[in-house]
Amino acid sequence: DCDAQDVCTVCQNPDIIDIGAFSTVVEQWNGTLDTGDRTYGNVNSYYFEAYRFVAGVTGYYSFDLSSTQMDAYLELRDGACQLTLQDDDSGTGTNATLSTLLPAGDVFFIVTTTAGALQTGDYTLDAFVLGL
Repeated sequence: DCDAQDVCTVCQNPDIIDIGAFSTVVEQWNGTLDTGDRTYGNVNSYYFEAYRFVAGVTGYYSFDLSSTQMDAYLELRDGACQLTLQDDDSGTGTNATLSTLLPAGDVFFIVTTTAGALQTGDYTLDAFVLGL
């Protein structure tokens, strides 16, 4: 059961970056969306990279996706790949930010993509565990 035509490919993607469990205050990953990445979308195509993780502790998590080269768009999906949160421009400029309470031990996917079709560029994904 997917919420868009081929969004299941996001979480069944063999290129998922498995970051395991984390419970530290700050984690950071750098990546690049380019023409070699997989795409999804019903009408337009969007390059994406998916990060699989386990919430290491119950608490508030904040995810910031920033880029000076593209209009960052961020999705949080649960272990069944259902979309739970999404953001386009809540961060500075065209950067994306999500914050939510996550239970320890559950699997989630963070999807880094863009608000515009076929955009490419470097990005930084920051994750913060804010506590209860």
